[in-house]
Amino acid sequence: MKLIEIESPYIANSETVEVIKWINKDETRLKLEKTDIYRYDYLKKYICGANYRDYVNKQVYWVLFSKVRMIKTENVGKELHWIWEFTGNNKKIGVYLVEDSQWVKDSIKMPSRINKHYILCFYSQIIEVICYELWFGLDEFNINRLVISDSRFAKEFFRRADEYLSAGLKEDALENFELCVKYSADAGLTEAANNGIIYATQHI
Repeated sequence: MKLIEIESPYIANSETVEVIKWINKDETRLKLEKTDIYRYDYLKKYICGANYRDYVNKQVYWVLFSKVRMIKTENVGKELHWIWEFTGNNKKIGVYLVEDSQWVKDSIKMPSRINKHYILCFYSQIIEVICYELWFGLDEFNINRLVISDSRFAKEFFRRADEYLSAGLKEDALENFELCVKYSADAGLTEAANNGIIYATQHI
């Protein structure tokens, strides 16, 4: 097992950073505005990230666990901080990737490159997660803002368009496919959205 520190401008020093609110999977989905069909209530109980605050610069950030498989958390007591300070151990600061993780081997039947073990160290909490990658951002997580400001979330327009197609709402589906094309930076997703536009135009 080997720890590799991950540099990120969004979590520079965990001595001043605290988790303030968990992000559940439901919050990462765009809501359907034109239908009461919603199949994802069960996602409200699944944690997939966290909002956290740096109390020095008074800035709020978010971290999302992309394709999360497992999460465990541990509260850190003051006595542990005293030990860190006394020994000069700076391992409490920042974010780490665990290579050759035994947790991944023990927990995932078929470990692969998409299952990675990360450790996020905050002032009073340590989060360990098995996921594909970590996404960071500024301010409190808000999917309605991020879908038009962060291309990583453009796929939500595609998902919502597909839901509208299933409900027979052609114009709403077309609008969301077009928004996906506009905000996506992924060639494959853009192609899929364009194909969705063609399908909705010809068959719905």
